[in-house]
Amino acid sequence: MKYILVVLFSLFLFSCEAPKIIHYSELIEISKTWKEPKVAIWYYQGSDKIYHYFQHRDLGVEDQYIVIKSEFNIQEQVLSYNPNVWRVMPWGPLATKH
Repeated sequence: MKYILVVLFSLFLFSCEAPKIIHYSELIEISKTWKEPKVAIWYYQGSDKIYHYFQHRDLGVEDQYIVIKSEFNIQEQVLSYNPNVWRVMPWGPLATKH
């Protein structure tokens, strides 16, 4: 039983992509495309001493991006892995509504 749990956990870890470190200008370009406007959303997850963290969700896709803090000013919040405290960003389909 332990062996099965170890294998399943390993598969889960390898299926998760590591966050991509990109420039702010690349992040904005990526935010201009989506699969389904009804579900595509961008979140600001917070910042640490060096980076801002963002997550994009769209039709079963969850991508994480990291941007160096000096490239983008934002009202910072402490980095959290709790989606309930993430801030929705006005990017993607939300940008077309403004």
